[in-house]
Amino acid sequence: MANTFVQTVEPYILSDDKVLRDFALRSLNDAYLATERTFFYALQALDKLEPDPMINPIIPFTNHIPVTQNILKEVITRLNRNDDNYHWYSIIISRCDSELIAKYQDELAPFINKKTLDTIASLQWLNTEQLYIEVADILKSLKKDATNQSIFHFGKRIFKELTKRGEYDEPNFDKIEAVIKEEMDKDFFTYQGIYHVFLAGEQKVSSLIPQLTDLLSRDEEDILLEEVKESLIKIGTPEVVPAVEKYVINEFSSFFAVDVLENIKHPSAEEMLLYHFDQTTDKGLKTLIANALCRQLSTKAIPKVVALIEEGYDESILDLKEPLYANCVLNNVDYPNLEQKEKAKQKANRLKIGRNDPCPCGSGKKFKKCCWK
Repeated sequence: MANTFVQTVEPYILSDDKVLRDFALRSLNDAYLATERTFFYALQALDKLEPDPMINPIIPFTNHIPVTQNILKEVITRLNRNDDNYHWYSIIISRCDSELIAKYQDELAPFINKKTLDTIASLQWLNTEQLYIEVADILKSLKKDATNQSIFHFGKRIFKELTKRGEYDEPNFDKIEAVIKEEMDKDFFTYQGIYHVFLAGEQKVSSLIPQLTDLLSRDEEDILLEEVKESLIKIGTPEVVPAVEKYVINEFSSFFAVDVLENIKHPSAEEMLLYHFDQTTDKGLKTLIANALCRQLSTKAIPKVVALIEEGYDESILDLKEPLYANCVLNNVDYPNLEQKEKAKQKANRLKIGRNDPCPCGSGKKFKKCCWK
């Protein structure tokens, strides 16, 4: 199903319709389904727009795409243009693998602070013991400054280097599990535990699905919850779906649980979302699930979402008409004219039009077959 989803959605990145373009980009990126090809589609879409140093509707939606050698070479070419997208291209470099940065160190020198460039490039020359010493230093730094995202992301870079050396390959999955289990007994997860949750997703450790989903109950630990959500999406197997179900109706974890179900492109995720859409009476949760179903490209959800919009949804969360519109277009389903339906209803009430009378919207259908629903 994931491959079919990519094939259906990816071409719409090049759409001149902003709603369709954004829907396609975000859906592929959030589900970790975007590839090098997706990235080059995104650049084609970007080239249709005027460069802007402050606003970029494309690059932020590519942050989960691995930076390949082809991508890096193209980004370097664009950095050399020194246009108003310069800042956005430099952000892509920050996601680049340490080995690639070392390989293109000379080409990158004009664009990255020398100390930063040397520090990243040197990681591959450190032995494994030295890398673990670097990890210990990172953890100490985060203990003093827990909100420092630069240090946190540099720690991820080191763990990725350790992963490349086989430190967390399948025979060593027990090392990841042991740390997570130890951390679960603490009142709050330390960054050591959060990094191992990250590793569970990077290495797709499906045996840890029960432990990861249990962490969704820790509602006051936002950084942990984000990593748990991302890891479950990266693992992405159907086994994740039933494991997160009990958290869909939890007041504090529903946002993360629905996000996981939205991004696992499998029929069981769609069916679970449909079930909870029908069961919940909470307007906010219903809105989140409706959006998730549209991003699943669920045709079964279309009449349900239309009805929710007509009844009234939580507009403070999102504009539900946009994902509904995209879902209809990508499924070749006529998008309902919601404003016309509402006006027709009001006119029917005013004129006391019956269910079997012609619909006042002018469709030629009976009112009960058109805007009455």
